[in-house]
Amino acid sequence: MNMKVKSLVACCLRKVPSACVLPVLLVLCLFSTLMAQPTYFEGFDDDGDGVRYNLDGRYFIRFPGLLFTTVPFEVPGVPIIAGWDTGDLLSDGTGAPARRATYFAEHQTGDITPGLGGSGNFLTDAGWDLTTAAVQWAANSTGNLNILYGVDELFPTAFDLELEARLTSVGHTVTKVRHEDLDSSTAGSFDLIFLNSSNAPPTTFDPGFGSLAVPIVTGLFHEAVALNLGDDRGDNTNGTTSLDIVDGSHPLAAGFPNGPLQVIEDVTDRQRLTIVTRGEIAAGAHVVAKTFDQMIEAPSDLIGFEGAGYLRVGRSNGAVPNQNEPRIFESMEIDLTGVTQPRLSLSLSATRGPNDSFVDDFIQIFGKSGGNPYQLIGELNSNLDGNLEALDGTVLTNEFQTLSFDIPTALGDSSDFMLKIETKLIPEARFSVGIDSLTISQIPEPTTIVMSFFAVAGVGAVRRVRRKEVPGQR
Repeated sequence: MNMKVKSLVACCLRKVPSACVLPVLLVLCLFSTLMAQPTYFEGFDDDGDGVRYNLDGRYFIRFPGLLFTTVPFEVPGVPIIAGWDTGDLLSDGTGAPARRATYFAEHQTGDITPGLGGSGNFLTDAGWDLTTAAVQWAANSTGNLNILYGVDELFPTAFDLELEARLTSVGHTVTKVRHEDLDSSTAGSFDLIFLNSSNAPPTTFDPGFGSLAVPIVTGLFHEAVALNLGDDRGDNTNGTTSLDIVDGSHPLAAGFPNGPLQVIEDVTDRQRLTIVTRGEIAAGAHVVAKTFDQMIEAPSDLIGFEGAGYLRVGRSNGAVPNQNEPRIFESMEIDLTGVTQPRLSLSLSATRGPNDSFVDDFIQIFGKSGGNPYQLIGELNSNLDGNLEALDGTVLTNEFQTLSFDIPTALGDSSDFMLKIETKLIPEARFSVGIDSLTISQIPEPTTIVMSFFAVAGVGAVRRVRRKEVPGQR
């Protein structure tokens, strides 16, 4: 008999009066103190992304640190000026059919429309020198050129017109066409195509320009993919007057050495530079200038790396998903064979931000078996106080708390169980949710022991003992 049970029986016998005979029925319901080893455990103590689980969503910060602190983090500069010589590899795997160069100045630099205010200032002398260098290098000519000039389809900005005036003032012939009207089939006779940026993606853009054997200078960052310069569209910067020359030896640098170079006047309205692509630039690029590297105090939020795991709101690197889409942790297949009553335990925490708009915040936990749809296992939603709260009343704070959720028995005893956790967090309202120590184990069954005995005057004698055997107990 289990030693604890023996001790309990002996204690009961000592308390029976010695002068009487008293029948006693003792029913004990004890929970097993021996629980099976966890079937699944994820402690986020090394890099498991793509190995034991997958992360989906831009807002995953991937480096180690302490809970809700910040650490210095370097954000590398991204390409602004780049060139591809004829034959250099483009993002579609082909060689450039003619030279390609990116242009640094966004067309809203200055003011939006002529005559409606604005400083009337645009680029520094260095900025105009870089413009000349782009035209001459791409065309491989210092002579007068016949230039097809693409501009915004809604209206030309003051900068569009200033650039046109600069090109014609040095002897070039400029044919101005709106982006939506550009036709690659009739553009082959030009010496150079200059695509200025646009206020929004052109309604239509002829992808034939990507394979056109005519030199192109482009600030049209919306069409980086169509022009085969990157695997994602580009972007622009705001309030930026300088760039970082990283290859002063290239002709596109116009003779300026490596280092910072101011290209937009300080007094210019809408100081904007272009960024070639949000993604990966085509492999054959000769990058001449970038945005500056930045050291920032980044939140030390992470998931799947050293320490605890976090799903964070706020921008990190990568493609931008819809702000309304939840961030997702999804496990690889987990073998729950023999685990008929699985229970999930995990540690959760959450910070609060300065905004009280928490209406849409949630954490939802799902499970599935095989190719079946996910089933909801548990959830936490925003309460009236702006905190994330579980159905049992547990309120998340910035200290980790362990919560447990029973996984439906229909998902147990499965060789291909998968777990998914989704978080939806309003960026202005909540900084991050912490996730750590995911465990799936069998729910322990209770041990029932039934004993009946008689206590006789002066003698305690156990007549019979029946008990339900518990695996692992002797």
